[in-house]
Amino acid sequence: MNAKKTLIAVAVAAVVAAPAVSYAASSTLYGAIELAMTQSSTAVNGGKSSTSFLDNGSRIGLKGSNDLGNGLTGFYNLELRVNALNQDSASTKGSSPYSESYGQVKTRLGYFGVKGDFGTVVAGRQHGLFYSLIDQPTDVANVVNGPLNAIGFNGGYNSRVNAVAYVSPNFSGFTGGVAYADIGTYNGTCATGSTVNSTVNSNTACTNQTGNAGKQQGAYQIGGKYSANGVWWVSAAYMGVPKDNVTFNTKGGASWKNVWGIAGGYNFGMFALNANYQQEKPRSSISPSVYVYGTNGNKSIKTAVVQGSMSMGPLYAYLQYSGMQYYNQNNKRTADQVTAGVFYSIAKPLQVTFEVAHGNQYMNSFGYKNSGDFKGNTTVAIGTNYYF
Repeated sequence: MNAKKTLIAVAVAAVVAAPAVSYAASSTLYGAIELAMTQSSTAVNGGKSSTSFLDNGSRIGLKGSNDLGNGLTGFYNLELRVNALNQDSASTKGSSPYSESYGQVKTRLGYFGVKGDFGTVVAGRQHGLFYSLIDQPTDVANVVNGPLNAIGFNGGYNSRVNAVAYVSPNFSGFTGGVAYADIGTYNGTCATGSTVNSTVNSNTACTNQTGNAGKQQGAYQIGGKYSANGVWWVSAAYMGVPKDNVTFNTKGGASWKNVWGIAGGYNFGMFALNANYQQEKPRSSISPSVYVYGTNGNKSIKTAVVQGSMSMGPLYAYLQYSGMQYYNQNNKRTADQVTAGVFYSIAKPLQVTFEVAHGNQYMNSFGYKNSGDFKGNTTVAIGTNYYF
């Protein structure tokens, strides 16, 4: 009798445990340790060049998918940003690369979704629809700054956003999508008396941000892409920005209402050519600002990127040019950046990179400073990446 009870118990335990084993088998643990060393020639108010040794985006993640039945598949991805060069992930003291604050663990990706014949629905922190359609093909830089783009220049728009998105199935090479993205929430506090470029902040932005606390911050995105047999592709996307959005509409007194972009690429053997054009349009009656994007009237920020690349076995190389046209207090100005890089995979998990970037302007968190004291910058970077 005891033997029978034991067999029954083992059988029941196996049935109960079977789904858990199936779910676990569909999950993948992955990550990367990315370290880099940079040499920058930035000359700000007579400043000298500097050398930095830094963590370049180390991360660890878990992703997977499951068959939900009825032709549906569920999937998820949780990815955390970690600093391989810091031992403390809890402290918020200090602000230098050697302080504990740089060791904080942060969420890079955190989404789940369902896909089937109807397309794909996904919610959480994910790559933005606008970014995926327009910026991603030319966002290949490993250590140095990526190409100039309108939304990153003005509002600090990140490639990863909190959003709910839908992407259609493939219709003879065409896919389309819509998304509602949180591109800049604000909690109603603002540091006063802060300095930017050695100039005391007028606190106009602080007043606007406090007044906009709790108001609508999300933006809608819509776009589509057509690909012909993987040889060439074209895409277009649009993002509407609400007037109360803090990230876009309080910095430097500027206010923006939409961004649109087009992109395309062509692959021929081991070579590829990709390009995009973007335009960010302001709202009317904007007062001139000391910051570059504080333009008046309807003066848009315009950017363009052209990139050529080569892939040959473990070797990947690229050459990229990006340019920008903007207005500062009614004066039209331009900024340019040229970047070149070589990536080489010594073995499947180990990669080394070498990059050089040169820009004709010095950029800080408030845009390009309109001053003769701010010169161009050349950065040389060496990176090492280990993927697992």
